[in-house]
Amino acid sequence: MALTNFRSAVRARNPAHLAQLEAWLRSYRPENIFDEQDAALAAVALLREHLPLLKVRFVNAVDLMRLQPASEHPHGLSDREFDSIFTSDRPVIFA
Repeated sequence: MALTNFRSAVRARNPAHLAQLEAWLRSYRPENIFDEQDAALAAVALLREHLPLLKVRFVNAVDLMRLQPASEHPHGLSDREFDSIFTSDRPVIFA
């Protein structure tokens, strides 16, 4: 679902960028991109290099319980904290 929202957002801005992004992503298998600690950052660097108009924010969540609402887990983030990290007006893709 998030990928659909992402595609819609990119398509609305520049269809050529979406085509470039999809071609690049399809050329790799996920296990080849995200198999080592720094590989995800390398993937973000490639996105920024090849699609400079695409805005990418990389967040490394070490404690996954932080992603829970504060009401659900003692480590959880408040809505305000979550929105300050992930934004409330952009698609978020967890991978």
